[in-house]
Amino acid sequence: MSQNSVDFSADPNGTVLLDTLLTNQKQNILTNNSGSSRPTYVLAGTHWINTTTNPWVVNYYDGSSDVKIGEINTSTHIFTPYFGDGSAATPSMTFDSDKDTGLYRIGTNILGIATNGVERVRIDASGDMTLQNYLNANLGIRANTVAVNGFGVRVTQPSSGTTDAILQFTDYAQTTQRASIQGTNDGDLTLNPSSGRDILCVTRFAPNSTLGIKGTTTNDSAQAGSVGEYKSSFLTSGSAVNIATATATNLTSLSLEAGDWDVFGEVRVIVPNTKVMSLFYASSSTVSATTNADVAGFASWIGSFTGDGSTILSIPLPLKRVSIASTTTVYACVYHNANATSPFYGGIYARRVR
Repeated sequence: MSQNSVDFSADPNGTVLLDTLLTNQKQNILTNNSGSSRPTYVLAGTHWINTTTNPWVVNYYDGSSDVKIGEINTSTHIFTPYFGDGSAATPSMTFDSDKDTGLYRIGTNILGIATNGVERVRIDASGDMTLQNYLNANLGIRANTVAVNGFGVRVTQPSSGTTDAILQFTDYAQTTQRASIQGTNDGDLTLNPSSGRDILCVTRFAPNSTLGIKGTTTNDSAQAGSVGEYKSSFLTSGSAVNIATATATNLTSLSLEAGDWDVFGEVRVIVPNTKVMSLFYASSSTVSATTNADVAGFASWIGSFTGDGSTILSIPLPLKRVSIASTTTVYACVYHNANATSPFYGGIYARRVR
């Protein structure tokens, strides 16, 4: 380490010999003017190393103060360069031919990337990355059109205050949209899978306990396969089925796809004039032509009634769960003991629960 004072104006033939001056100068050059403080003989442009502690700090003197350009760790033998914070307009790490494009420090543990003098990307202390159009738009992914080919994602920012922001999921080449998430201008969020495809939830879906799942606001029907799907089969009196006495008979039926259904219904009969009926049963069943009092969905009427050809007797089919793994037919079955064939009508209904 050397910061020798060298004064060539002194007479080399006097007490200060020329070879001593040259040796001192050589030591200064070979040690890069290193020492514990700035040399007293520095001029603007002098390079010197502060060796007070490890790591050593490399400096350039600009004529009024020292500019620290990096440090040398004498234990690891590694040089680490220093950079100023910079800004989006003047990044601290940039290019000779494109000085408004590069890296800079936005704040503590926040790295920025700029192009054309404008912040485009920031990475925070947590490792979260934000793509954005504006320096103050630190609100997530914001870009007029951002394409990340490796991930098949495209983001579209609203072009005005009345249009929607769309996050599209595409194939690798970004030629086909697979799904999208659309944030509407009024604050709604719309999930759009490809036509005929599903939105899959791999864990519990927990709606707000008071808000719940929003229902329809018009007189439409849930599509096939969706929770709330409704199916029915109803026979009017004009299409009544004449059912013989003491014979379990199917009144009507429904074909239900795999799932969990609530099934219910009703059965009505017009006892022929002067004929007597003392009971009739009805049930919903997955077994054809069967009324079973030991299962849910069974109902009965017991009494003594002499028909007049117009009075209607009616019983409801109680609500019944039908959980099936494949497409299954559910029947509305009837049995009666009138002393004549009697016309029955009514219906069977089903609502998909899940």
